Amino acid sequence: MKDFRELEVWEKAHRLTLSVYRSTNMEKMPSAAGASAAMTARFDRVAPLILIGVWLVVVAVVGLGGDYPLNDDWVYAWSARHFASTGEMRILDWAAPSLVSHIAWGSGLIKLFGGSYVVLRAGTVGWAALGLLVFYAIGRRSGFSAGESLLLALAVGLSPWYVNLSFTYMTDVPWMVLMFAAMLVLLTGTRHVMALLGAGLLVGLASLSRQYAVVVLPALGLLVAHDARAEGPAGWRWRAGVRLVLFLLPCVLLFGGFTFWYARMHGATLANRMTWTDMAQVWPLRPIAHALIVWHYLGLWVLPFVAALALRGTLGREVTRRQAFICATALLVWVAFAPIATYTDSEPALGFNAARPATMPYLGNVVYLFGTGPLTLWHTFVAKTPFLHRTFGFGILLSALTVCGGVFAGIWVLRAVKRVSAMVLAPAGACVDGESAARARARLLLVAFAACYLGWHLATGKILFDRYVFVIMPVMIWLAIDAVGRRVALAPVSLAIFAVIAVFSIGATHEYLAWNAARDTAVRDLETRGVAAADIDGGFEINGPRRFASYVHETGLICGKGPNLWWGEGARYVLGFWPDISEPGCQAIARYPFWTWPLTGERAVYVLDCAANRAPVTEP
Repeated sequence: MKDFRELEVWEKAHRLTLSVYRSTNMEKMPSAAGASAAMTARFDRVAPLILIGVWLVVVAVVGLGGDYPLNDDWVYAWSARHFASTGEMRILDWAAPSLVSHIAWGSGLIKLFGGSYVVLRAGTVGWAALGLLVFYAIGRRSGFSAGESLLLALAVGLSPWYVNLSFTYMTDVPWMVLMFAAMLVLLTGTRHVMALLGAGLLVGLASLSRQYAVVVLPALGLLVAHDARAEGPAGWRWRAGVRLVLFLLPCVLLFGGFTFWYARMHGATLANRMTWTDMAQVWPLRPIAHALIVWHYLGLWVLPFVAALALRGTLGREVTRRQAFICATALLVWVAFAPIATYTDSEPALGFNAARPATMPYLGNVVYLFGTGPLTLWHTFVAKTPFLHRTFGFGILLSALTVCGGVFAGIWVLRAVKRVSAMVLAPAGACVDGESAARARARLLLVAFAACYLGWHLATGKILFDRYVFVIMPVMIWLAIDAVGRRVALAPVSLAIFAVIAVFSIGATHEYLAWNAARDTAVRDLETRGVAAADIDGGFEINGPRRFASYVHETGLICGKGPNLWWGEGARYVLGFWPDISEPGCQAIARYPFWTWPLTGERAVYVLDCAANRAPVTEP
């Protein structure tokens, strides 16, 4: 008994000594949780430097190109230059977007640094760098770890769509950055007046670039209303109403003012009026076909995570036997159907186009086999001559993989929708069970955003380009990381696949600028020789700035048919990717090589003299 008493005394003395030591010394040392928090804070300070550093490497490898247009940006550049020189806001008839804010920042750059396409392109590159920081901040604000947030930012930022569009003066990247910045502000909090006004202002500015910002207002408003309701049942409708008014006020003022100016003073463009007219031709098959294609894109974006699950041997936990059967059936049907539909449907009523191989993407405009950027030399675009890169087998394999990936994407989306529905239908003031409120709020906002955005496009879009669908890529990547967890998301195989995609994005965009530079040189050489613009068919971006305005003035149309679709009918000199464009009477007279992927053979832009094919001149 005495020994036990002595032991008890020793234990009390030990505890007293330990407590004194902790109070005097240990308080000076951080705990494990404190050390982890300090490390995370340090990484959050370093992460922006990592993202900017990676983006600078991308810019260095791709290059900013030369003073030539890309895709539709010649239309927007014309308006920016006109506004910078005259102070008058004018939008060409080819453009359907609102464009006002896009023109405004572009004209500011022109006044400061000159009116070349390089200057405007550099501006979009800056927007893209800001976008990487926004995506990272959204990940952190929604409860992702620093590594998961960095993956979210880089997976989106180094995707082929983001990289390609960042090196143009297109509206896609700036619009996307404005919209996700608005969502980031709302995720930060919806109680403060300045946050609500700031988010509404960002959405309003986005709506002055592309009108689609107005379409997703219900999604952002849903988060504002939910936050007011989650604070408690007493008076939540009043709180929600006041906050929604504060949030919507800047957007309503900006977009309402634009609508009045556009309808009463400027006048809607021909392209804008055609867009509203085409909506009547959407139903009944196009929404179904486009939804199927969107499903493939979702599957494509989550393939790295599916590969990580497969190597870990945990695919069975994600998919039931019934779902696996559906996957196998869809795979067999699609592999059999895709080549037939792609090569026989010359009118893309179901979303296909005869000019595209049987592969992702089925929508086109930015990404194709081993390349990015629209191939807008006429004979390639209509498939009279082959694409730069052709591989039928790879297209079928990629289609098969996207079917499988689409199954997992569909499962993760449905799970997210189920959790969001339960959250919305929960009683006022109820807490979110089993996870942080930040994660749940982010899921609610992102799912609602994707539903509004895609729902509008599927219901109204006669034509659905891949760059339209790309806007929801951050949402799908976020949902995939949320579903698989940190270990799978940051698994070596997942990171390796994303790294391969990044290499493709950078190399393919560099090739895109390279062949456009070769085309620009060819056209300038012809013009130096005294060849008139009407005698040069250089493709969409070359013909547009030189011949579009006169064509609209003469015909009242924005484009024609056949060779005159891009205002090139009757041109003697035609530019193409191949020396033979399968038409008699054309002869290659000049060749302009450009960089392409190693081991794929030489590539060049050819100047073809088609004097024998010129349309006869009708005497007045």
